[in-house]
Amino acid sequence: KKGPDYYQTNEMTDSTRQAVIILATFFYESRDGSTAGFFADSPEAARQVWETVKLLLQGDREVIL
Repeated sequence: KKGPDYYQTNEMTDSTRQAVIILATFFYESRDGSTAGFFADSPEAARQVWETVKLLLQGDREVIL
């Protein structure tokens, strides 16, 4: 099992990096209102973000969530 510091010494795959960026953007921008509704703070927007991240990571067997 990989520990919580795994990515400090190992490189992320491109799909993992993209998924992390999407999640971070959603959690930050949906809370401060600066996106003019792009990442609305709603259950449907959250579901869409999680589905996108899931698709990005489906083939990445080395990912740690």
